[in-house]
Parts: sequence; C-alpha cells; structure tokens
Amino acid sequence: MYNKVGVYFLFQPDEIMSTLDWLKWVSPQCSENIQLFGIVNGYLGSEWKEKLDKIDFLDITYSERNRGVAGGRNIVISRAMEWGADLLISLDNDILVPQDYFSRMVSEYSKLKAFKPNLGIITPTIFDINRLIKLYGIEELKTLFLENSSIKSRENLLEKRDELSKEDYFYHLGVSGWKGCYLVSPLFDKFYRSKRFEETVLSQNGNKDKYKFVWHRSEKRIRDGIIDGRIEYLKADTLPGGLHVFESNYIQTYGQFDERFNPYGFEDSELCIRGVEDGLEHYLVRSVFVAHDLDQRFENRAPSVTFFTRGKVRRILMNRHIKDVGEKLYLLYDTFVLFPMAIFQSSNEKIEKKLQYCFNLYYGFLFVPRRRFIESFLRLFNRGTSQR
Repeated sequence: MYNKVGVYFLFQPDEIMSTLDWLKWVSPQCSENIQLFGIVNGYLGSEWKEKLDKIDFLDITYSERNRGVAGGRNIVISRAMEWGADLLISLDNDILVPQDYFSRMVSEYSKLKAFKPNLGIITPTIFDINRLIKLYGIEELKTLFLENSSIKSRENLLEKRDELSKEDYFYHLGVSGWKGCYLVSPLFDKFYRSKRFEETVLSQNGNKDKYKFVWHRSEKRIRDGIIDGRIEYLKADTLPGGLHVFESNYIQTYGQFDERFNPYGFEDSELCIRGVEDGLEHYLVRSVFVAHDLDQRFENRAPSVTFFTRGKVRRILMNRHIKDVGEKLYLLYDTFVLFPMAIFQSSNEKIEKKLQYCFNLYYGFLFVPRRRFIESFLRLFNRGTSQR
C-alpha cells in the first residue's frame, strides 16, 4: 500500500557515539523503499560526518545550530517527503526496536487503515527500558528486542505477564481528554477532570468494547488489558511523538510541528490534536513492543522550568484550539486562580519558591507567544547597558 517509507530522527552532537551504535541496529531494516532521514541539531566535526556518510540508506542534514525538536523534525520530514515518502515513521535514537520493526509498523498501519479510513497516527506499545532491565536484566532484554521479530519478542516478553501486571512498566499509553491533561490545574478542576472518557478498544478477535477512564491511561485495568491481549488497539487523543507513524498527507493537510514548543515538549501532542479536531482517530497498537530509554533530563528539570513550560503550553493550545469564549474564560480563571492555589497547597517548598513557580507559570503564559518582541527588547537593553 505504501511505496516509500521515510524514517526520521534527530540527535545532538554529544549523542554521536550512542547514535552510531543505534544506527547499526536499525539501518539493516532499510532498503531502497525504506530510508532514514536524520538531522544533527548543532555543529558536528568532520570526522563524525565521514562515519555517518558511510551508512547505507541514510540522508543526514547537518545544522550548525540547535533547531529544537519541532524545528529539527520539520526539516527531516520535508526531506523525506521530497524523496517521495508516503508513510512517515518517527523513531527517537533512545528506543530499542525489534529487527522487523519498520515492516511491522507499515503492516499494522495498512491493516488498521483498511477498516478505519479516518485513521490518523499510530504508535507501538512502549515500555520503560529502565524498569524492564530490573525485571529481565540487560542481556536478556537485548535478546528480546534486538535478536527477534516483533511477534517473537512480544511473546517472550509476556512470559512474565504476572510480574508485568504488578507494576507500571509502560512508558506512555497515550492521553484521552487532552484538555483535562494539558490545560487545567491538578487539584481543583471539576470541569474537565471529573469526566471519565469513553474510548473504543479493539480486541484481537475484532470485537469492540468501551473502556471508561480518566484522562491518562496508566490505570492497572488498561495495562492488564494490553498485557493479556484483551486490548489490541487503544484509541487516544495524543500519542508520544518519538514513535509516530502516519501518512505524509497528514502533514500536507494539518501542517508541520509548531516550533513555538521550543526546545521540546508537547509539539507532538499538539500535532495529534489537530487531527482529532478534524475527526481523525489515533491508536496505540499492541502487536509491536518497543523499549524507551527514558531521557531523565526532561524528568529532572528544575520545577521553575516545568511551570514555565506549562504556562507556555497553555497559551499556545488555548490560542490555537479553544474557540468557545466561555471555555477560554474558565481556563483563564484556572490559570490565574486555581493553578496558583494548587501550587500553594500541594508544594512543601518555601513561600519564595512557590511565588517563583507562579511567576514562571505567568511568564510562560503571557510572554512566550511574543518571544520575538522580548528577544528584540533584551538585545536593545543589553546593547544600551554595555555602552554605559
């Protein structure tokens, strides 16, 4: 069904060694019809370029500056589409995949598209590799994911289904009810988070069922349904961007990643939301498992940066996707009243820290969309102070 498949990824210069190792595992899956498109987000020495240029079926772009995740992905997606890719596969360079991963995801997309014409984006089922290592050990885990087919690795992994059921070994099962997830305070909202979203799940025998759950799918009942096979496809509003699989006409219809989400975070969710608003459906696919080496740099960012990001995300999503005036007023009330109340009630930090968190939330919300003005002002200000 798909003649050319473009697999895109990006990395920083300081990740070159791990990326070269990663490419050794994934590049054997490529062919004349399945090619890799990568970008180096920052300056890379000529000695490394020579190594990259020797890899078959790899189109690499060298950017002298860091363009962020959204900007980098936009460049490599454009390269893949110029090549003629009609199906796009995102694959971050910290994800372990089986040796038939590309062909399996193409097959899954084609199969699901046959009876879901409004299909948007799919992802495989993603485990957190650090948790799996504790259960299996690193050598056994490598064997599961790197030396077996998708089907074989799934069967072997699920032999320990009882242990897998005891804890949350998954990395990301998608999000339903994106407004409740991304736009409101964690403690006081009753407008969005009180709802339980009903999603269609498809089982192995094709039966449809309805699962009701809150906005995030980390519930044990959902995890068990994926582990034991009762859930084969799980619909979601948003899915993690490092593993998106979608047709190139999705970009042609809804546009590229929004580069205001800089340097990274939520640009993938917002791209999913555009399709959902137009009636498309996104699905997590159980039949293929992968393992993500969770990037702790994002998880361990300072809380002040996290609140700045939350403010920025709220502003962009509200401007782009919230049309109802009453809904916008409620979200403004939540941002400036309820969320600060949640910060003061849930945090054990000193009062100065709590005030800093609120300031960063407000700063991200109010000023990020006007970043060019702020940057111009700071340049003029710095120029004036340096002349004194």
